[in-house]
Amino acid sequence: MSAPNSPRIPRPSSPRIEPVTGDLSDGTAAIIEASKVLGGDRPINVFSTMAHHGRALKHAFSLGGAFMFGGNVSNRTREIVILRVARNTRCEYEYAQHLVIAQRCGLDRAEVGALVAPDEPAGDWSAVELAIVALVDELCADDAVSDATWSVLATEYDDRAMVELLLVAGYYRMLAGFLNGAGVALDPGLEGWPEGLSI
Repeated sequence: MSAPNSPRIPRPSSPRIEPVTGDLSDGTAAIIEASKVLGGDRPINVFSTMAHHGRALKHAFSLGGAFMFGGNVSNRTREIVILRVARNTRCEYEYAQHLVIAQRCGLDRAEVGALVAPDEPAGDWSAVELAIVALVDELCADDAVSDATWSVLATEYDDRAMVELLLVAGYYRMLAGFLNGAGVALDPGLEGWPEGLSI
């Protein structure tokens, strides 16, 4: 077993679980078809890999969809959370998918690059956005949020939105563990980590 301060585990260089390509139950097939909204004309690998466990796919897709399409925080805020989770979990797949999505939600490439850099993000971030980054970093490091970070966020967000921030960070941490553990391959056309990035 790996201790908290032990060397980091390398990510798989190829898929450990291949995406499902054969017959699927009606419910699973419908989810895979719906996932094409994110991947263009083909299902994306995260969902077609998860399709080996149809029930897990159904619930994961539903919860993720609630955050992506019916959230209580702005799309920009959600993407800040997800990209910082990707950085902290070293999840290239999550980064690659959300590099595209984040730019549709108002983050430019420099901001995305700053969010996945090893230190506090450089650039023109508001105090609340820096607190969002701190929330993600603290959750990923110690599964808790400091009073200082919470007090800044509580000036901007009500309890409903605070619940969502915590759950979005947790959902994408869970997803990163699945993606990294299963070695899910990047979908065609997506960019991996920026050149020279060390995390």
